[in-house]
Amino acid sequence: MIFLELTEVVSLPKLAIKHWINNIDETSALENLLRTTRTNPFTAIDIFRNELIVAVPHVAKINQQIDDINSQIAGKDFSSLKRYEELEQQLNKTKVEIENLESVIREKERKIQRFDIQIQEEPDPKYEALCRLVKYFEEAADALLKAKKQRLEELMRNDLNINLAAYRGMCPTQAFYHYRRSTLHA
Repeated sequence: MIFLELTEVVSLPKLAIKHWINNIDETSALENLLRTTRTNPFTAIDIFRNELIVAVPHVAKINQQIDDINSQIAGKDFSSLKRYEELEQQLNKTKVEIENLESVIREKERKIQRFDIQIQEEPDPKYEALCRLVKYFEEAADALLKAKKQRLEELMRNDLNINLAAYRGMCPTQAFYHYRRSTLHA
C-alpha cells in the first residue's frame, strides 16, 4: 500500500492526486481480493454436470411419477386408464408387426416352393429299405437275446449238476449239514 504523508499530498498537482486516489482504490481492491478465500468453481460445476448426466435419462420416469401423484392428490386417478391406453397401443403395434412377419413368412414359403421338390409324390426306395431293416434288426436282437438266455440257463444247470453230484446218495439233511460246514470253513 502506498502511504503518502499529508504534506506530500498538498504539494502534488491535481492530476497526480487523482492518480494517487485511483492507485489507493486499486490497491485496496487487490488487498480485499487477497484476503477473501476463493475456491475453484470448476469442481462443483463438474460434480453438478455428472449428476445431470445420470439424472437426465430418468426425467421421463420422474415426470410420469409426478403426473401419477398429482392425479392421486386431486382425487382423479387416471393411471389405470392411461396404462390401458398404452397397452392397447402396444397391442395394435404388435398386431401390425405380426401381420408383417406373417406376410414375410408366406413370401419365403412361396420362394421355397418354387425350388423345392415334392418328396411325398416320389417314392424313395432307400427310405423304404431302411424302414424294413428296423424290423429285421429288432427281430435279430430278440433272437440273439433268447439264444444267450438259453446258453446261460444251460451253463447254470450244468454248474448246479456238478455241485450237486458231490452230494449224491446223501439224504437231504446230511447234504444240508455237509453244505453248511463247507461254507463255514471256506
